[in-house]
Amino acid sequence: MRKGQKTRQMIVEQSRKLFAEKGYDMTKTMHIADQCGVSEATIYKYFNSKLDLLMETISHEKLEIPESSSLHHKRTEELLELYVRQLTRAVLTNFEQYAILFRETPLHEEISKKYVQYTYEQNEVSKELQVRINNGDLSGVCDFELLNVGIISSIIAMSTHHRIHKGKQTSLFDEQKIEQFVDFILHGALRS
Repeated sequence: MRKGQKTRQMIVEQSRKLFAEKGYDMTKTMHIADQCGVSEATIYKYFNSKLDLLMETISHEKLEIPESSSLHHKRTEELLELYVRQLTRAVLTNFEQYAILFRETPLHEEISKKYVQYTYEQNEVSKELQVRINNGDLSGVCDFELLNVGIISSIIAMSTHHRIHKGKQTSLFDEQKIEQFVDFILHGALRS
């Protein structure tokens, strides 16, 4: 990677952290420049505006999915479990991007479009789940998009609470917590 590419990448990474932590309006380009050890002019060499920089911080990771031919043979609970686990890991892996999306969506139309794109994007697993919802095989879920928003917002809220109120910068979600979360989504608080 060339020096210019490294500088640009460093600006994006530091901006992502700051936007996720402080929000767009509270993050000044001067602070980003200080964190990166560059001038504000350097930031504007790579990005036309602070909003362009914000948009760049929201890279999108697609969920890893198995081959679609194997999905039809899975039980509905297995399929839902696979999807919830994948989505949970995607949110945790890209936590700052999702935090920015949730925080900035009401304030920026461009971010709102990205939020809709990421939250409602269909993959083979979600398409198969939607078919099963439509067929009545998944009676507890009638709105797949609402399920997505619920999962994503729950992870963000729990992680933010952990960071703010527990004073811990480490992730709340280790493998055991991920499994507990998936189990809760699948079976609820009162397991029979």
